[in-house]
Amino acid sequence: MLKINLLPEKRSPEGRFPWIIPCLILLILLCLLLYSLQRRRISLLEGETRTLISQIERLKAIEDSVANLKSKDEKLREKITIFNTISRKRIPPQLLNRIAELRPKGVQIREISLNPDFAEVKGKAWTNRHAARFVQRLKESGSFNQVNLIQLKPLESGEGISFIIRAER
Repeated sequence: MLKINLLPEKRSPEGRFPWIIPCLILLILLCLLLYSLQRRRISLLEGETRTLISQIERLKAIEDSVANLKSKDEKLREKITIFNTISRKRIPPQLLNRIAELRPKGVQIREISLNPDFAEVKGKAWTNRHAARFVQRLKESGSFNQVNLIQLKPLESGEGISFIIRAER
């Protein structure tokens, strides 16, 4: 005869898979370990980021200083260029005073350039006579060896003439 057990014994799931709970615990511990390692790495990277940001701010301040110094250098170079130009074209005050004394009424001097051998005077006069009188006075002054009227032309406005006089020293 066959025996049939109508009330079978129940097996517990632990009995069937006894290794699941330790594996889950081990997996959770491994995840916690990885999480803590990643948090540590993130905090190190955040510290490096703060350091780099402070370095960037410091470098921006230095960059602004350099830009300011470059602009000052540029302005200084412009001033030096102007000074060099003026010092090369330096006209002795006695010569300026002498030319100013010899200038008749009706003559305006716009520019005087001085070379080692000659002086060139550019200006404008009311009439040809005024320019001729100025040339004559320069010749008679004895300050120059030879005085020549290089250019004489009417002004565009029609009010007077422009001239260039070369006086050799």
